Amino acid sequence: MSEVEKTKSRSEQRYPVPGEPACVVCGKYGEYICNETDDDICSLECKAAVLRSLEIAEEPSIKQNPDVSSSGNAGALQAAEFEKDFWDYNRNRWSEKRSSLCTYQCWKCKRPGHFTEDCLVMTSNQVASERNKSNSIAKDLIELYRRCHQISKTLSAAKCNVCCSSLNLATCLDCNTVLCDSAGHLNEHIRTKSSHQKYYSHKLKRLVKCCKSTCKVTEITDLLVCHYCFSKAIDKYKDMYSATWKGAGLQIIWNSICCEDHFEWHRVNCLNADVEDRAYIIGSSVKKEKLVQLSDCIF
Repeated sequence: MSEVEKTKSRSEQRYPVPGEPACVVCGKYGEYICNETDDDICSLECKAAVLRSLEIAEEPSIKQNPDVSSSGNAGALQAAEFEKDFWDYNRNRWSEKRSSLCTYQCWKCKRPGHFTEDCLVMTSNQVASERNKSNSIAKDLIELYRRCHQISKTLSAAKCNVCCSSLNLATCLDCNTVLCDSAGHLNEHIRTKSSHQKYYSHKLKRLVKCCKSTCKVTEITDLLVCHYCFSKAIDKYKDMYSATWKGAGLQIIWNSICCEDHFEWHRVNCLNADVEDRAYIIGSSVKKEKLVQLSDCIF
């Protein structure tokens, strides 16, 4: 078989893995090199495309120079002296000279024109690491989510263990006790059981924790809230006649509960966020008092 018959076509070529050359035309595996231009190509079709673009790029340079003569050696010398260099957009380089960005090839995508730190192409290892980061939820936190999911299935039958009330309920996940906030039993439990820090809100139908799903802060004394966002949700999404909430209002409330680190980001985006001392769900000044003031938006 001749060398031409052995050459693969564009459709037969695969795409390169990180570290392999890429065709300058179609981006597939650059198995061959064009002798005329030293470009990586994958097939004879792409080589023809490279040579065709080279011919198209050379024609305007001759037409734009009126001093170039088509006959005689003197005309050739004059063309070489006065021909201007131009940027070839098809080949991403200068027609004559090579700049540092033209000759430098990014090791990630094997293409010229930019440095590696500016490359937007992600390697397979980077894609896998990003997926792992997005799914990096701690096992104990996943177990809490599962428990809360089981609690959500029995919300309609839940009642306070002290007074059998069905309003403003919360479940203490440390002792599995259902308590109401309307009669103050939840306040009493939080004040007397200081070691019990994890609570499930029946109103929000969520674990009371930092709004970032992967954040491990679940202790109620370490959480902050934005009362300005709470007031905005009440005005717009709460029906005062039926005392019911729309889903969008509950979502605003949930996204306004943060730990200290993530509340800083909330404060950047919400200029009316409360100062740190007032923003805690259970402020340091009221932890030792007999009555703990809890927000009606959470419980």
